[in-house]
Amino acid sequence: MRVSTLVALGLSLSALAGAPVATGSTGAHGAATSGGSAGRTHRTVTGARVVSYAKRFTGVPYVFGANGPRSFDCSGFTSFVYAHFGVHLSRSSYAQMRQGRPVRGPLRLGDLVFWDGGGHVGIYTGNSRFVSATVHRGIWDYGFQIWRQTQTYTTARRVLPSTTNPSTGGAGVSAASVGSRLPRNGGAADASPRG
Repeated sequence: MRVSTLVALGLSLSALAGAPVATGSTGAHGAATSGGSAGRTHRTVTGARVVSYAKRFTGVPYVFGANGPRSFDCSGFTSFVYAHFGVHLSRSSYAQMRQGRPVRGPLRLGDLVFWDGGGHVGIYTGNSRFVSATVHRGIWDYGFQIWRQTQTYTTARRVLPSTTNPSTGGAGVSAASVGSRLPRNGGAADASPRG
């Protein structure tokens, strides 16, 4: 195929080679609408930048199967945020749970956190909190303490290279301690949505 044909199809030579796509146009919130932003690679991004970008979408509504930027579901949100930085994530939370490497030790800003056997995913924002797309609130920043009242923590995965993300974002809660059991008392309806 000719390069001009690939560009017209929204592809790049790097996409054909399996590298993150670095093309796309700008949509709402200044976000790239497909594949990420030109000039950004996963080698230069920090967890703090991922978190800052993700929080820009606070309040954007949840729609099952949506990929953004006007609506998201949980895995559509995480893949959209990381695509902005040139990091390709699979489209389902279950597939994302197999990407990167398992977190052993303190969670770091930008780590993916998974709940309910992989049925829900969010981005760790520090201080025992994560940002996620949920049915009741859309994109919102949730505390682990509230979320664990009705959901079960599964695991965390690190998709950024360790050297780019030294911050633990506050207390540096360990991945193992997130999963410790609390009484499941139901919690507030808007604090325990699933996405």
